[in-house]
Amino acid sequence: MPRLTYLRIKNYRALRDVEFRDLTPLSVFIGPNGSGKSTVLDALAFLEEAVNGNLTQAWEKRNRFAGMRTRGSEGN
Repeated sequence: MPRLTYLRIKNYRALRDVEFRDLTPLSVFIGPNGSGKSTVLDALAFLEEAVNGNLTQAWEKRNRFAGMRTRGSEGN
């Protein structure tokens, strides 16, 4: 079974550029409130829904396309 060993999240909600290396089958995210732990899990859920379902539905489910990018990020 394939497994995730590396993850990089850029400009997703409050996360500007976060990188996780050498992930194991059981990884634990620890940090203070507001540090982005739930955002990492939401990004993983979004990715799974977009790959296995429909990208548009994944966006609509979150009802926050504008929130997909962090404030101040460059690009259109």
